[in-house]
Amino acid sequence: MFRLFQWWLKLILILVVSFHITSHAQLVGTNISPGDSCTGKPNGAQTINADGSGSGRMMVLVCNGTIWQTARPHFVNPGACVNNIPVTFDAATGGFRCGPVDTISPIWVTASGTIATSDINLLVSTIVAASDESGSPTYSKVSGAGWLNVAANGTVSGMAPSSAGNYAVTVRATDGSGNTVDRTFNVVVNNGNGPVDCPNPGNICADGSVYAGLTPDTNVHFFVRQQKLPGNYSYKEDTSNDNGFDTPVVNCSTSQTGCITGEYNTNTLIASDAETLVGNQRHMAALACYCLGEQHANAPDGVVPAECSSDPAATNTLEGYGKDDWYLPAIYELQVIFKNLVAPGDPDTPLWPIFNSGGWQSAANDGPLAGALSSGTWHYSSSEVGANHVVTMGFTTGVVYSGNGGNERKRDLRPVICARK
Repeated sequence: MFRLFQWWLKLILILVVSFHITSHAQLVGTNISPGDSCTGKPNGAQTINADGSGSGRMMVLVCNGTIWQTARPHFVNPGACVNNIPVTFDAATGGFRCGPVDTISPIWVTASGTIATSDINLLVSTIVAASDESGSPTYSKVSGAGWLNVAANGTVSGMAPSSAGNYAVTVRATDGSGNTVDRTFNVVVNNGNGPVDCPNPGNICADGSVYAGLTPDTNVHFFVRQQKLPGNYSYKEDTSNDNGFDTPVVNCSTSQTGCITGEYNTNTLIASDAETLVGNQRHMAALACYCLGEQHANAPDGVVPAECSSDPAATNTLEGYGKDDWYLPAIYELQVIFKNLVAPGDPDTPLWPIFNSGGWQSAANDGPLAGALSSGTWHYSSSEVGANHVVTMGFTTGVVYSGNGGNERKRDLRPVICARK
């Protein structure tokens, strides 16, 4: 008698749940088995039937649009769905839930762009992630470089090939209800031909400087500080007017020496500091790099150049990483710095000998020094274009200004990045 009472109690509970199912669901009869066709029935329609074990237990079958399938769990406590929220069946999970079926895709947490940098023939391994309100998504590879694999937990890995380059991989994040979202990432493979202690652009070398790549003049290694110089500097000392002085630096328009060799430019500017339109017209941006680290605690020697006496640019005591051969980069050197350290995933940033005044960036500023270098306005190069103007570069987009507009005046206060070979 007690067993019969239990059977009737279960049946009553299942019937109660059935009448709390959403309006499109319906009770359609019995004697239906999992796998039977439900053609003609609305997607999500339910039926109750014995589970076939002879135990007297009942099961709920749900039409998934093609066949009847068993719903798990057997039923949901209607009291768990408050405020008249309907009970619905989620075909992706095979269970009931409160509220509408999940149709919201995961949201990517990992930004698009470069997610890893490696040398050739080395193992790459990094993790990408997306978030979802129902739990952790699973991940799969949609397309991309054949050597890159994507694990279910979001690990992107593989053995880098023997050819340097930017390799793309598109990853799909899938939540528990089958909703998906795709995102494409880049893995940068370098040739590993840099210095022994910092073989790739962006690596911090043993002395603390950052390897920037190869110079556009003679293809030798050059380096930058980890940050720009603090504050801003004018190109010429007098900031009251645009009257300047056309120094012996070769004016830059395409690929002349003045466009590509910042060390030569800086030395020439310092040697020509005899402009007397208003007092001693020193070239302050160049002087700031020239005097960098001369009197720092780890300065290489106790010799301070006469041009740096009394610390005119306030850079003598700044960190020079034990070096005193810093200079103001030429415009093409700034382009290399932007390409390698600020936006390495940008496929269309030109390098020397290409020169124009357009902006090229089409990828994220996600390089190793993007945060340290990309802020601020136009940055001075040591490449002059005449008596009153100099070539400047914007480190948020890679745009170069070289004409006679307002962004290249020698009188303006602008950020400065220092380099050395």
